[in-house]
Amino acid sequence: MNEGHCRLCGHERLTLLEDFPRTHRVTSDCRPWSPGGQLGVCPHCGTVQKPDDPQWRADSQAIYESYHIYAASGGREQGMANADGATVARSSLVIERLLKTLKLPESARLLDIGCGNGAFLRVFNDKRPGWDLTGSEFDDRHQPAVLAIGDNVAFTTEPVARIAGEFDLVTLNHVFEHAPDPILFLTALKMRIAPGGVVMIQVPDLEHSPFDLLVADHGAHYHREALLYALRRAGYEILYCEQGWYPKEMTLIARPRDERVNAPTPAPEWGAQLLNDQWRWLSLTAQQFSQYAERELYLFGTAIAATWLYAQLGETARGFVVDDPAQIGGSHCGKPVLAAKDLPARAVLLMAFPPGVGETIAARIVRPDILIVQAPQAERAS
Repeated sequence: MNEGHCRLCGHERLTLLEDFPRTHRVTSDCRPWSPGGQLGVCPHCGTVQKPDDPQWRADSQAIYESYHIYAASGGREQGMANADGATVARSSLVIERLLKTLKLPESARLLDIGCGNGAFLRVFNDKRPGWDLTGSEFDDRHQPAVLAIGDNVAFTTEPVARIAGEFDLVTLNHVFEHAPDPILFLTALKMRIAPGGVVMIQVPDLEHSPFDLLVADHGAHYHREALLYALRRAGYEILYCEQGWYPKEMTLIARPRDERVNAPTPAPEWGAQLLNDQWRWLSLTAQQFSQYAERELYLFGTAIAATWLYAQLGETARGFVVDDPAQIGGSHCGKPVLAAKDLPARAVLLMAFPPGVGETIAARIVRPDILIVQAPQAERAS
């Protein structure tokens, strides 16, 4: 089945997955979303994506109009485990790695596109208080929270092409995958980067994050070669691209170049094979977990994977389990969020993670009286 055009190379037809419209989806702020839409791959450049059609635009607009950032933790940024196993804010981990990767001066200008309620800006301001910071969002609902960070912080709802000034560092934390036209966006962004400045882009890594395919408002699903191709095609020099800052995500740092950058087209077969492998693994995961739908069932996590599984299993799970203290005692999808120690005896806990990730988490749960079930093994979903 072929439809749509490629967001990256402009090829006029995508090869679509026929069974995707029958699968439950999830929003990027972790809410169940109804089945529908399309998902495919470009046969020319191998970029996995959803067609930029009226259905995707309508879904995205509806999601953004009711967007609730970090809902499970009451607006507080999600926690992640650091190297010592302690739970810290995600932005703290990102900025720690950023400062080790780039030699940032004590004073300069930062633009954080898609700043949300200012979580990244708040931590960055603590680390580099001499910087002038600007947060950008599509509406002004978080403007008071962002401006409250400090007198050195500004806020704008202007599109990238109309934001005033130039910046030494531009950051996009899980924003680029939402862009309807990634090349046009990157081209406009070049005008916002000061001479010698750079952009840092973080996106879900499709090779290690198959659940990203299910996010209704994500337009493109990047593997490494597709992300590099997008930046080079828009006229950027790649300075850094790594998949290992933390699981399931990819970080790229680049700078604009005046001269034309060679952007060889990735091998399209690789993207098509990756899509097929990850989709097969998702289908197998849903099938394997469905046999526990009538048990006293709990799901680990409150993010994309657990939210999708909750919907896919018919909302039969009785609750969610997390490590993050900020979420424990709250609710997600109308169900309680618990610590593992508070699970009832004989409960079944499903780990909706690619192989390797769930086993690490399960090793921290000392509960011989519950059944922990891992997702199936797969060749690529690792």
